[in-house]
Amino acid sequence: MKNERQVVEERSFQGIRYYRISDDTLTHPRGTVIFPDAVDQGGHLFTVWGFPRIKRVYVLDRGFRRFFKTAPFYLEEKLDGYNVRLVHVADRILALTRGGFVCPYTTEWAELWAEHFGLREFFADYPDHVLCGEALGDSPYNAQRPLELPPGLHFFLFEIMTPQGTRLLPEEKYDLAARYAIPTVPQLGKYTVDQMDEIRRLLLEINERGGEGVIAKSEDGERMVKYVTPTSDLEDVRDNLPILFDLDSGYFTNRLLRATLFIQEFDLDEEEYARRIGRSILDGWRILRNYRESAEEYHILVRNIRTWEQLQELLGTRVRVEEMYQRAVLLDGRPFIRVGFKRVFRKSTKRFRMILKGYGHYD
Repeated sequence: MKNERQVVEERSFQGIRYYRISDDTLTHPRGTVIFPDAVDQGGHLFTVWGFPRIKRVYVLDRGFRRFFKTAPFYLEEKLDGYNVRLVHVADRILALTRGGFVCPYTTEWAELWAEHFGLREFFADYPDHVLCGEALGDSPYNAQRPLELPPGLHFFLFEIMTPQGTRLLPEEKYDLAARYAIPTVPQLGKYTVDQMDEIRRLLLEINERGGEGVIAKSEDGERMVKYVTPTSDLEDVRDNLPILFDLDSGYFTNRLLRATLFIQEFDLDEEEYARRIGRSILDGWRILRNYRESAEEYHILVRNIRTWEQLQELLGTRVRVEEMYQRAVLLDGRPFIRVGFKRVFRKSTKRFRMILKGYGHYD
């Protein structure tokens, strides 16, 4: 375990200084953000704690019985976006990524969300709390966008954190979300393991329409587990095979294992899923027929071109970012700039080019 000095990075966003913790330490989880020029209501440096990791169960029935036994739990749908924490600092609503960066794009959209939802009213009443949610739509982090969502970026609350980093009880969260008209991830209800047949039907429906899965949360908010669908796992396999060499070695095997266990536990048609597994691999590597590079394309909407420039600088610290176009558009009668860009993954690009040119390499 690293100490704070090894993992603290000082950054700033539009004149607001902050420190991000880039890895877990004995005292702070990865993604914790500290604002040295702001204090909370207790007089301490304003700290936004990293969001805790959630365990995953690979087997639904046994997993839920092991975690919850006879106690009730809440089910929420797991959405396939990117993790965002909204905070109020220096009289601004800022959006933090899971890794602890202030995202200029999501922050700009948070200002627009505040026009429709009670974000400012919430922070006026709970200035030190954190709204944790999923952002979906025209995203700079997820290449695939849900087709049912209108243009733009959309926020769906899944947790409210206190200044101490603890989570509000699910019922408290639901009540506050309703009071301030903040949209939430789909709430699926309260269950016990005696209702597993009903939970299975829910998951089959989510799987059929291409949803990602569910998060189960105990009444006290202390225990949480996630469970995902094979449709989601196979889409991940298909979409990420072109960047194979930039991902951890277990990325694909874990998803194939999860899909297989779901298929077996739910007694799904193995012939159909054998075809879908094969199709995900062949479709994922279809680009190799006329290969140029391993890249993902994104299309976003910004109000200010400076937002795109700051986002490009942030994204460019990890991969090469190339702009494809800028185009003026109107959204709900307001002027926006649609920006298309791609993220080019160097390691995968180099390896696939060598393979396709006939070079030998050691497995």
